[in-house]
Amino acid sequence: MIKRIFIIGILLLSVSFTRAQMLAVKCDLAKGVAMAPNLGVDFVVGEKTTFGVDIFGVKQPWGKEAKMFAISPDIRYWFGGRALIRHYVELSAVVANYDIHHKNKIRDGNTVGAGIMFGRAYKITSHLNFEISGGLVMLKYNQKEYYKGDIYEDYGERTNSKGSLMLPQIEASISYIIR
Repeated sequence: MIKRIFIIGILLLSVSFTRAQMLAVKCDLAKGVAMAPNLGVDFVVGEKTTFGVDIFGVKQPWGKEAKMFAISPDIRYWFGGRALIRHYVELSAVVANYDIHHKNKIRDGNTVGAGIMFGRAYKITSHLNFEISGGLVMLKYNQKEYYKGDIYEDYGERTNSKGSLMLPQIEASISYIIR
């Protein structure tokens, strides 16, 4: 599953890169505080639109037994005179795979989601921006849920849980405009 997500991300990046006029690399500071290394790329694809892809993962944050890998493409419409400056609205998606051990319970599954965010980019220098945004994301998940020491195969399909969550999302990113 992770290999498929990675290949799709690379393909999306290569298709977008061929048409991009400007390129920005970014890092979400909020995910960094949560010990989830991340890297994002934004491509200007129109006068007021950008296409971006964020990839992030986490393994044993703060010594906890957890793993997660996610890819999140987005498209932004910028209300300023050009892309990568001032206010924007963003439509985003996310695909993630996780394995979380909390107390005696194990949750191993996948999630997909979509969201809408509003944000603003502040120009620090001619190549450096600070972006802050917030919005809502709707997640659908499918996971195996069982206790440590249990053999999952003994439970069969009864232990699968499905559901959806509506969560707030906040981002604070530093982006470097390459060209």
